[in-house]
Amino acid sequence: MYVLRQIKDGKADFVLLSLWDSLAAIKKFTGSEVDKALYLFPLFPQDRSFLLEMEPYVRHYEVIAGSVEQKSRETRSAFDDQKCDFFLII
Repeated sequence: MYVLRQIKDGKADFVLLSLWDSLAAIKKFTGSEVDKALYLFPLFPQDRSFLLEMEPYVRHYEVIAGSVEQKSRETRSAFDDQKCDFFLII
């Protein structure tokens, strides 16, 4: 997961990049509507108070170049994967 931030005119704009090993893995998390933004307000209700806008859709890109640092099994999180072919921008 990468979190990008740009501060402009006193407001912060965030872009979240998450790496997934396949489009099927994204569908398993989001359901069939993979292009619809998924907000986890039932789990994190306080998040709604921080958002000025909520993007309705996400964009998917295929990684065609670059590398992902491989971590040892002991230091990997549940969201890390050693093979990442797709990522999701929220």
